[in-house]
Amino acid sequence: MKSSLHMLVVALLLAVGILLPAQAQDIVVGNIRVIAVKGSTAQLLTAGGKKSPLKEGMFLQQGSKILTGGDSTVSLVFENGSSVQVEPSSQFSIDEFVQDPFNNENLDYKSVDKAPTRSVTKVSISEGEMIFNIAKQKSGSSFEITTPVGVAGIRGTSGSAGSSGCGIRTGTVVFTAAVTAGAPNVAPFQINANQLYAPDAGLGPMPPNFQQNISSTVQSLNSLTPPNTFGGAPPNISPQQNSALQAAAAAGGDAVAQVAAQLAGQNPAAAADIAAAAAYIAPGSAPDIAGAVASAVPAAAVAVAQSVSQIAPQQSTAIATAIITASPAVNPAAVEAAAQAGAQQAAQATSQPAAGNQPLNTGDQGSSTAGQSLPGTTGGSSTGGSGTPPRPTPASN
Repeated sequence: MKSSLHMLVVALLLAVGILLPAQAQDIVVGNIRVIAVKGSTAQLLTAGGKKSPLKEGMFLQQGSKILTGGDSTVSLVFENGSSVQVEPSSQFSIDEFVQDPFNNENLDYKSVDKAPTRSVTKVSISEGEMIFNIAKQKSGSSFEITTPVGVAGIRGTSGSAGSSGCGIRTGTVVFTAAVTAGAPNVAPFQINANQLYAPDAGLGPMPPNFQQNISSTVQSLNSLTPPNTFGGAPPNISPQQNSALQAAAAAGGDAVAQVAAQLAGQNPAAAADIAAAAAYIAPGSAPDIAGAVASAVPAAAVAVAQSVSQIAPQQSTAIATAIITASPAVNPAAVEAAAQAGAQQAAQATSQPAAGNQPLNTGDQGSSTAGQSLPGTTGGSSTGGSGTPPRPTPASN
């Protein structure tokens, strides 16, 4: 049985391109927080077609898909400072969201107008409409919105995009119109403030009611953004690490624990974050994950006890026991104290007045930039994000 599991783990690591020795990762997967859900028909959709209700406070990552019914809207804040409202009867996908690692602990997302770090963001609105307020992007970043009528490249703009076209309230975008069968290619063109492009009407002035709707929605997004917006978000790990853990989840908690141990052994400085990310994906196996990672990286045992107990505080005693059993050389008192501290931090996070946090969506986690640096990156942290902010308690599996 153990041999079969080991072979499966090796196959999973090979499948996502993680080989020994691993290359240091300069980018990490970013987080998106659901700050408001209005109506009763908003759902998450995984790559496998599984649907689940979308709730305020959830943290999402690349690969997440949002479906809204006729009575629902969903408001999101990205870790790079941008915000989006998905309108009723829409299908919205977060195709890619990676960034240079940074510490967001003291960042006030109500007033962010410039992205704190470089990032690559690609989203799609295949049906319906979305309203956006994109923070000014740093050099080397990109933010693309793909719609049925074309692709908008954004640097720092508010507006709307979707099946009916693309309208800009502030700033400018470069828009590449979709090519219809038999029609000639159209060169990319610029849409300026208070202009609207529609495929049946071309480029023209934006009606005043459109302008007002976008402006009021942007104000609403700012007002809905909770304090300590990403305190409690999943750890920022590399796209390859994320993909390996997601792939292992299909084989069960034992596979997730073994993959987490392999990843931690390749990058010991990120062991606590890897263990916490794995526990988000398989919270029922949190003690096994903690024990496996601590066994692979004994020097990180205390940090693992704290980070994993923040994910599964109700299992903090079992987490400490698993680590002490797996790594007899560790200080048992230090491990037990760290596990207790992690559980207390989780309780503090969930007692805040902001919307209750929910576990990470574990849908398809694409990683088209896996193993790569953002344009212009000359080096970066290989450990993911800095610090370990309080994390919420996952719902039971």
